[in-house]
Amino acid sequence: MNSLDDLRPEIALSQQKLNGMILPCFENERPLRGMLGYLDWRFNGYFSKLLKAQVITGKKDETVYVPLSWNQRTYSFLILGMGPLKESNRRVLSKTALESALQKMKELQLTKMGIADSEENPDGWVIQE
Repeated sequence: MNSLDDLRPEIALSQQKLNGMILPCFENERPLRGMLGYLDWRFNGYFSKLLKAQVITGKKDETVYVPLSWNQRTYSFLILGMGPLKESNRRVLSKTALESALQKMKELQLTKMGIADSEENPDGWVIQE
């Protein structure tokens, strides 16, 4: 029997219902919050290390592919730069960022990917130009 908990990304990942996630990252939000912050904690600060090394920055429309191994399985993460938080509302995903993520998924032949949400965004994303 499925429950709403089955739809939670962290559960879907651990139950291997997803191969990875598309994760928004704001340029000026440190420490990381939302699903990216949760996964950073689960992966022992790996995403924070990428930020410190400036592999990911959170700059608007940045798309970075990050493969990680967990429980003897490789997961794919696409980090989407959302720009500064003051300019970007937590509910708004730019059409350019989404198109970039979908193109990258196609290039890398990624399937079964989820898009991260957070407590601040319970109603889902609004796509804007």
